[in-house]
Amino acid sequence: MSKLIVCYFGMTFEGRAAMRANPIISVLMPAYNAGPKIGQAIESILGQTFKNWELVLVDDGSSDDTLQKATLVDDPRIRIFSRPHLGIVDALNFGVSQCRGRWIARADADDINHPRRLTEQFKAITPQLVLGTSMLAFSDGGGERLWRYPEGHDEIAAAMPVSNPMAHPTVMLSAHWLKQNPYPDGYDGQEDWALWKILMAKGARFGNLQQALVRYRLKRPAAD
Repeated sequence: MSKLIVCYFGMTFEGRAAMRANPIISVLMPAYNAGPKIGQAIESILGQTFKNWELVLVDDGSSDDTLQKATLVDDPRIRIFSRPHLGIVDALNFGVSQCRGRWIARADADDINHPRRLTEQFKAITPQLVLGTSMLAFSDGGGERLWRYPEGHDEIAAAMPVSNPMAHPTVMLSAHWLKQNPYPDGYDGQEDWALWKILMAKGARFGNLQQALVRYRLKRPAAD
């Protein structure tokens, strides 16, 4: 069973309803044992220049203090769901079912989003478009490196059969795509790549902004 924890902290009922009822963008953030980093990830969403969002945070049965740290954050746009540990695909698909925005932006629970990430993607997004960005890969141990991805649909389509040309924690797309096409099981950490192939076959267009709008945290030092 899922438990919903919504952070209100002192707002009137009318204020809560106004802030939460009609988000334009749903930021979907699954989390598992992300306690040391999740506060920074959430703060990077709170700092967005685009303000009409909700954060759908799905705790996938963490055994550390992820859930406790997430619920400390005071903002009515944050909706936190506690789930048993069933894996990333289940957490993602459950989270999609809870998203109310027209657009869904993926975010990881240990990454840092540039303050203009949602603004820049919202300016470029269209109903048929799956839109990612470049990333700045970094490590707490030191070093960082720019990771760029193919920019246009034709380049992305050419790369898709042999490698994943989209960085999952940077992607924004229409909620329609994800609600009708859930993440597939059985792809061992490549569920996003499998989904892109499904969406491309159904007519989705793909693109990547060349701006690095996400700082992607590595578990090992990044090469300079």
